[in-house]
Amino acid sequence: LDVTRAARIQSIEIIQPLWNNYGTLCRVFLEESADYPSVIIKHIQLPQINVHPRGFATSVSRSRKIRSYQVETYWYQQYNKEITDSTSPTPKCLGVWTLDGDTCILLEDLDTRGFPKRIYQASWNDITIVLDWLAHFHAHFLHKPAEGLWECGTYWHLATRPEELHNIRHSSMHLFASFIDARLQQSSFQT
Repeated sequence: LDVTRAARIQSIEIIQPLWNNYGTLCRVFLEESADYPSVIIKHIQLPQINVHPRGFATSVSRSRKIRSYQVETYWYQQYNKEITDSTSPTPKCLGVWTLDGDTCILLEDLDTRGFPKRIYQASWNDITIVLDWLAHFHAHFLHKPAEGLWECGTYWHLATRPEELHNIRHSSMHLFASFIDARLQQSSFQT
């Protein structure tokens, strides 16, 4: 309420649980806020029991998720404010705080900035728009240092995915996984 200068919270809508139930993403509707009729709160809450629908509930997996949320939080605090153009809009980070080991990221609600549409079946045009946004986003940070972020930010980074690699050991993809990983690590574009 202090950050948004709202009189009170009108209601809270759970948008979805976070990856592997590591918290929730909520929309908070505010009353009498000059700037924000609603905001998004990403509540990162580490579960006591580590579970995964495909059996990837190992310490490696848990460490990767924790590090991922730390990197995301740091990115919102340090890098997100650099994006000021309209070609790759991201929600403005309004604040970050921790409470009893949980982390909360308070974000601008993109619905209020004119992006209320949700697509559940993407057309080729929709995919093109998303890829265009992604290209502008990454181009913005190309050739800039990424201090505090992932050294290698790709799902093909096999050093952090031993369980997934093990589970595809009898597939043709397993034959190419190390090759793909090595090629991505050699790329001159590490954004």
